[in-house]
Amino acid sequence: KYSEELRVKSEELGVKSEELRVKSEELKNDESVVSNTRKPIGVIVMNANPFTLGHRFLVEQSSELVERLYVVVVREDCSMFSYNERKAMVSQGVRDIGNVVVVDGSDYAVSAATFPTYFLKQLSDATDTQIILDLDLFRRRIAPALGATIRFFGSEPTDPLTRRYNELMHQQLGEEHVHEIQRKQQEGSAISASRVRKAMMEGCLWDAIQLVPPTTIPYIIGHLASMALQAELDTTPKPGLVDRNDNGAHCDMDHALMQRSIQALHHYFVRLAQLGFTDKQPCHDEIVNIGIEAEREMFKVTGGVNTHKGALFSIGLAAVALAGEAFCRITQAEGCGTMAYNDVNSKQIQSLSNSIASLARLFPDTNGTHGSKAKANNILKGALDNAREGYTQLFKAWLPFYIDRIAEGDNYALQKTLLRIMCDLDDTNIVYRTSIETMQEVKTEAKQMLDTSRNIVNFEAALQAMNTDYIHRNISPGGSADMLSLVVFLSCVVRKQ
Repeated sequence: KYSEELRVKSEELGVKSEELRVKSEELKNDESVVSNTRKPIGVIVMNANPFTLGHRFLVEQSSELVERLYVVVVREDCSMFSYNERKAMVSQGVRDIGNVVVVDGSDYAVSAATFPTYFLKQLSDATDTQIILDLDLFRRRIAPALGATIRFFGSEPTDPLTRRYNELMHQQLGEEHVHEIQRKQQEGSAISASRVRKAMMEGCLWDAIQLVPPTTIPYIIGHLASMALQAELDTTPKPGLVDRNDNGAHCDMDHALMQRSIQALHHYFVRLAQLGFTDKQPCHDEIVNIGIEAEREMFKVTGGVNTHKGALFSIGLAAVALAGEAFCRITQAEGCGTMAYNDVNSKQIQSLSNSIASLARLFPDTNGTHGSKAKANNILKGALDNAREGYTQLFKAWLPFYIDRIAEGDNYALQKTLLRIMCDLDDTNIVYRTSIETMQEVKTEAKQMLDTSRNIVNFEAALQAMNTDYIHRNISPGGSADMLSLVVFLSCVVRKQ
């Protein structure tokens, strides 16, 4: 049965390879991508999860040895970055290299159909068979369709599976048809996408972006924004809020709905980061238009439920500002001949705060939102007020508190930071659902819980008891949850590996 499936796939690949051959013929007649030399045509197959300075180095070195270099991006969507993101990163990252053509991946070049163990990142008895099948399809179908006679790849110092793939490329394709290039090094270690992903998972922005070209940075910032929302959602238990255990005080949303909302917003965080990745403040109308598109998509996937409108505003603004700060730091680092991003100081934190405030001041006062309704008859600071101040409390109190909890290895760092925020924040979501008196009670209760947390034998049980009480009283500190997401997101500027 498996052989029959492969036979069918091979026939399908015949059609695909013919399409590639036609495309290749078109490119041969395109003077913009053909040099005057009679060099061979080469191919690189890469996952680029994400596209790094190592990938860029491989493309640069390979392009010098061929007339035309095709870069095939692995099409499968089982990586941290989606196929569309990875292809876009590669295309943007090699745009200035004239003889490089980025082409669509397929179901036959390092795919789940031909090479499933690649995505498990483990060697097995089936690995060699799958690698040989993948290489055979490349040799018989893909390479001839592109007119390619040489395949380039980077050396692999750490991953056994990729190293085995490289070994079999030498054997199956022949030494005259392969060219292995030594990995680009940084501080004595090979640059790899896995190092970037590790830095991202640890919330260390500057460590991550030292390893990637500038065009990749907005994608990293966008992912860190989505990861921050996910961290807040997954924090369990939380008082009155949706988490993995229950819906808190909400009857119109649950964990799955919030998850879909985050996925829908992700693309827009990337776009906002791309917009901000410049040395000038981006156009206010462009920010607003992206925000409107994002909000529309959120309501589409949630059936009209407002899951993340507040977080979209706060994290969206922060993504624009942070991208601008990253751009300036890169420019400064290049001017100094160094990529020393880790020297984050109070001046740079203040600069980020000022950038957020500058963006926020262009927004008019809101009407019709939960926050504006809650503020109507009360002297409160709403989400826009806090943004216009550049989130002063966040940078001076909440962020240091969270970083200290992380440094201590506190398993409840997120919950305690949420309580710390609840102590200070005028949470208009609470006022809208209950009253200003209840909001003041919440501040007192959060402070008491936080002050006694070290003496509570079962802190998780105490949080769950607070959650049960808040559900009964219809209390949801949604504004505090938004600020927790923002704290997690902006912690990436101060955390180091």
